Amino acid sequence: MNTRAKTAALLSLLFLWGGLGVACGQTSFASAQIERLARLTGLAVPQTDGLHYRMSHYNGLPVTAITRRGETIHVGLSIFTPWQRQFIDEAQCNFIERLALAGELPDFYGIGFRQYLRDEKVEVLEGRLDNLRTFLTDTSYIFQSTLVDGKKHIACWFSPDAKERYLTLTYPADFHLISGLSMTEAEDRLFDDIRRTKNEKTEQLEPVSALMQRIGNGPVHLLKGSIFFLPELNSNRYYVEEANGKFSLLYSEDFPLETVANLMTGFGIDNQFAIHVQQVKYGYKVDDFTVPLTHWLAFCIQAGCTPYFGVIEHTEDKIVGELIMQNEALGYCHVMKLTMEPSLLKGRKGTFQARLNSYVPMSNVKSLFDENK
Repeated sequence: MNTRAKTAALLSLLFLWGGLGVACGQTSFASAQIERLARLTGLAVPQTDGLHYRMSHYNGLPVTAITRRGETIHVGLSIFTPWQRQFIDEAQCNFIERLALAGELPDFYGIGFRQYLRDEKVEVLEGRLDNLRTFLTDTSYIFQSTLVDGKKHIACWFSPDAKERYLTLTYPADFHLISGLSMTEAEDRLFDDIRRTKNEKTEQLEPVSALMQRIGNGPVHLLKGSIFFLPELNSNRYYVEEANGKFSLLYSEDFPLETVANLMTGFGIDNQFAIHVQQVKYGYKVDDFTVPLTHWLAFCIQAGCTPYFGVIEHTEDKIVGELIMQNEALGYCHVMKLTMEPSLLKGRKGTFQARLNSYVPMSNVKSLFDENK
């Protein structure tokens, strides 16, 4: 089996995931877990968008809520100040605050708090989890979070002089644990989350010419990116040199594979392409929706995903490719198989067909690649 055929066979297996679950009803809360936290603490739902720091109290402990686009996306103890949140990943802040609040509630998880921590592999390496209460009043601490081998986070609280560790907490890079969303909740809200994403394109920096590699004797230059398990799945970008010596992103019908790779791995090319998505959900249910390509990219990249693209099949009339959006910090991938007609490149508009498995656990993806090496 040649390399491309092996790649195609391997990647096609990524679409075998399914499962069980029912759709979550539409509420003003991002998840059932967040709604329960609000209800059990007697929190009045914020009526305005924004970070509502110390907006309420539960048993004398201050509670923070975040509302975005009319939806309450977070409820937790007020461990991180608004100033600190400017420098710390929001998902990590929310998880720690939500965990701390759940620990104050009577058996929030139904199995005992300590058992929940063991089941979810949340460990206290130094100090006591009760120390989190200290940070509700003393905000002079230094906080540091480190992702280790893409598998777990280590969160540390230090004294202001960084000489003493108050608390060290470790937990898996697991999307459902950190976000508080179940698989069905995450899948069911995907389209709305894409639609609500602000289409803010990342500024394209001028590439460093010394890093460019000319492909053969032609006009195309390669800026090598990282790879996702296989060399054929990568974040490479392709450029051409202008008369003034500067480089611009390649967009040419003469180089369809490189052009499509540029479209799928970032911004910088004006276009009106859309993708018609068949989203495969747990239980092998399928939802259909259509969104602009740029909105899909914005949603993924703003969430912290790195795009990887590879070509599975290429004929005169069809290009079939695989787009992986990996969020290493949250431990998941969006896996999308795309089919497009090269002729659409001429007008810079048209609709690509896509089949999507969303929020696939990184551990599942890694196991699949390891088994097929």
